[in-house]
Amino acid sequence: MNIHYEKDADTSVVQGRKVAVAGYGSTGHAHADDLRESRVEVVVGLCTGPGSATKAEAAGPEVDAVAEAAAASDIVMMLAPDEHQARICAESVAGHARGGAALAFAHGFDHDPAAGSGYLWRFSREPDRPSSRSA
Repeated sequence: MNIHYEKDADTSVVQGRKVAVAGYGSTGHAHADDLRESRVEVVVGLCTGPGSATKAEAAGPEVDAVAEAAAASDIVMMLAPDEHQARICAESVAGHARGGAALAFAHGFDHDPAAGSGYLWRFSREPDRPSSRSA
């Protein structure tokens, strides 16, 4: 098993880009914190209603609704609970993310099984024409 650390990664690919982290539970807060520690601009996207907003705001990143976070970001990292990801993507990411933005999943079992969790989905620059490629 290979264990990779920050020194093994080329973080320049995310420097100067804004990353939306959709969800701020156990996985989302870790990704947001790690990105911020690496000096990447992060916005945490949350659904309305009670939840992680207080925790996220106290930690310091910008916090917004998922749709607004997706619209303002170059990369959307989907880290909400698996059972909510497909709905959040349909309602708050698709149609809101700007052309050329990427949609990435750390996990997710409620998506196209052909894509799986090893894919980075990139939004086409043309409306209504998403594309995908292996990460």
